[in-house]
Amino acid sequence: MSAAADSRLRGHLQGHGSAALAALALAALALAACTAVAFWPSLQWLVARWSAPDGYFSHGPLVPAASLWLAWRGRARLRAATGDGSWWGLLWIAPALAFGVASAWLRKDSPAALALLVLLPGFTLLLGGRERLRALALPLAFLAFAWPFPMFAVVKAIDLLKRIVVPASCALVNLFGAGMQARGSFLLLPGGGRLLVDDECSGLKSALALVALGAFMAGTARGLSRKARVFLFALALPIAVVANVFRVALLAAIGRVGGVTEANRWHGPSNWAVYVVAIAIYVGLERLLRGKRGETPPPAAPPVPPRPAAAGSNWARYLVALALTAAAAVATWRCARPRPSTAVPFTASIANAIGDWAGRDRSLTPRQYELLETRDILFREYARGGDLVLACIAVAGADGKAAHPPEICYRGQGWDVVEQRQVVHALSGRERKIDRLRVRQDGVELLVWSWYRVGTDETPDWLQEQQLAFAATLAGRDDRAALLRFSTSLGKVAPEDVAATAAAEAAAEARLLDFVGKFLPAYDAALAAVK
Repeated sequence: MSAAADSRLRGHLQGHGSAALAALALAALALAACTAVAFWPSLQWLVARWSAPDGYFSHGPLVPAASLWLAWRGRARLRAATGDGSWWGLLWIAPALAFGVASAWLRKDSPAALALLVLLPGFTLLLGGRERLRALALPLAFLAFAWPFPMFAVVKAIDLLKRIVVPASCALVNLFGAGMQARGSFLLLPGGGRLLVDDECSGLKSALALVALGAFMAGTARGLSRKARVFLFALALPIAVVANVFRVALLAAIGRVGGVTEANRWHGPSNWAVYVVAIAIYVGLERLLRGKRGETPPPAAPPVPPRPAAAGSNWARYLVALALTAAAAVATWRCARPRPSTAVPFTASIANAIGDWAGRDRSLTPRQYELLETRDILFREYARGGDLVLACIAVAGADGKAAHPPEICYRGQGWDVVEQRQVVHALSGRERKIDRLRVRQDGVELLVWSWYRVGTDETPDWLQEQQLAFAATLAGRDDRAALLRFSTSLGKVAPEDVAATAAAEAAAEARLLDFVGKFLPAYDAALAAVK
């Protein structure tokens, strides 16, 4: 320890004494404990999302550790910060705690975790003051990279990245005469095989980790101007996407030469290649920017002796922060208690035989359950002679979560969306607005109807369903949100054969009208039985 730091430490001990330091440590521990309780549901959710085997945020636990290192790295500036805490910190703390409690009440984990990111700067400003907040700005801001997106945002991001990666990798490998075609989430080989660019191959996981790494490297790079740091950080996502495009193109080339099995064998090892290539590019760019700048970092300014804080006002701020956080902890505990639910999933009570339609349950993969965000799911194929209709009903559990827009699900499985629009049909004695979707894969087309129900309210729009569920919770109603989706095949139709396509579409429409009209009374009867 330097002589100046040692002198400051002795002065602090003399001014406050060991008893005051012990009391301060206890107050800090009490505040940390109340904060952990107030955000306990969202902390559990964070750990679950970080540790999910097939998740996209496995870099999450490294972010707090890196943030602590950044704070330690700037400890000299933190020691030199002067001034007392500021009551303006309450303008951050009060809304963050209120938002966290409201999120716990509404069973929305992602917003609660976001509120925690707002709370920490508020504590810093309230207890440490503006200069200490500035000194800790980078470590606190870096914590945002540990925040997992809500599942619907993850699905949309995957879909967006696939729209970039699949055609770009196809175009790249075709520069060398591969003769491949991009179809939805598939790369079609000339010999008839096909490579699925699944969710993992979208590159979302590597993109999130590399953007966090880019922010870390830009923030810690020495000898770069602020503009150069911003430029370096802005390149993180493009570099990650380009590296993944090259990876998928390489796998496509391997599949072109050695077949689909050989390409799948290199799927796992190629994941690490994305990180190696992206980091190498990033380090090279950092050195290039530093070389162009041609400057050495300016010498650090001599530390300014800290001005002692007013003990009375600091204790007052601690007590106010502790009281607010303790109140939020009690409110969260009451809101987050498990809500009563039926022992048997509601969908299990829906009749297997509906009129002249006979049902046969189909299984779901763990990944499909994760995307639908509920275990109360009916996934059943109903048959009548040669007619088939697949019914998928996803009912929200006690946490209020259920399903994402169907078009995202189909795109994720490699289907092309041909048409999407809203229509109105009279079903089961009532007019219903339905999202009508046509999708195609390998020449086969499906007609899909879907809408959401919250209590007695119905809507084909996912965002409006979220609003209805939010309003029901605010009103104290235990309305269970559900996605109702029905699909049937048009068969193999040639898009250029307009007459045949129109005839197949009309037959599929009639099939859905007949089945759904009979299914909805059975659905309502099952719902009434569990209430």
